[in-house]
This record gives sequence, structure tokens and C-alpha cells, in this order.
Amino acid sequence: MHIAGQTIPGLKVWVGGREFTANDKGIFEGIVPLSPGYNEIGISVKDRFGSETQKILKVFVK
Repeated sequence: MHIAGQTIPGLKVWVGGREFTANDKGIFEGIVPLSPGYNEIGISVKDRFGSETQKILKVFVK
């Protein structure tokens, strides 16, 4: 699955166990492999002060 998002420039974002770094405009993107059926993808970002935000994305693949 192609993922893309925007955050603060330079932050590291973890999606499905893969690490992405936001560019100078704050944009990150990449590919996260999924299995057929129900998938839960963990998404987390940590700022320079160590504060972390986590979300779970639920996706079903036919």
C-alpha cells in the first residue's frame, strides 16, 4: 500500500514497522506491504522532545 502524509519537517514517522523521514516540506511517503484480509498498521511519530503519538490504521485487502 502506498502511504503518504505530512508532519513537521525532518520528523521520523514509523508506519507498519518501516521508518520514513519527512522532507523539508514535512511530506513523507513510501510503500507498506499488506497481506490479504484484515490488517492493522501501527503509525507513530516522535517529536524532538520525545513526545510520541500513535495510531492504528485498519485496512482490509481483498
